[in-house]
Amino acid sequence: MHGYEGTSTDMIVARVGGSKATLYRYFPSKEALVEGLIAELAARAAPPIDVASLPLERALEVLGRATLDAVVSEQAAALLRLCLGALGRFPKLAETLWRGGPALTYARFITFLEARRATGEVDFEDAQLAAEHFLAGIAGHIQLKVAMGIAAPPDEAERGRRVAAAVAAFMARYATRQPRTH
Repeated sequence: MHGYEGTSTDMIVARVGGSKATLYRYFPSKEALVEGLIAELAARAAPPIDVASLPLERALEVLGRATLDAVVSEQAAALLRLCLGALGRFPKLAETLWRGGPALTYARFITFLEARRATGEVDFEDAQLAAEHFLAGIAGHIQLKVAMGIAAPPDEAERGRRVAAAVAAFMARYATRQPRTH
């Protein structure tokens, strides 16, 4: 509503309650507050369960759903709008959002992919590109449309359909026929 520059710490305290002293104890600056919000959203994008022991397809479903739920959340849409709206005057915000959000999600997914490649379940030449194929298949343009207010977050059925399509495309492109046994 007021944007990054137009929002003061007094306004934040008035909206959420508490005191400025308490706010500053946890977040010494507006930048630190935004970084905290980014960290919270990045934590939501992590799967709610350990996917290491799940079959590949099921692990992808869990990872995909956690990612989709995070990127189309009201908080993620508001944060994306805030950072893009402040881009001209506060370019560091966009960098902070990228590092703490998408870059972290990519790094987690690449770690997952490398572990699955070691077992022979997947094969790829470029881990970053494989991660982008999957994660873009999950978020697609729906994240941007939600952030722009053009579309509502997808309902449960649509989320399931999107995740299933991304998993199927990823499996068709990167899954091997026979994982190695040790």
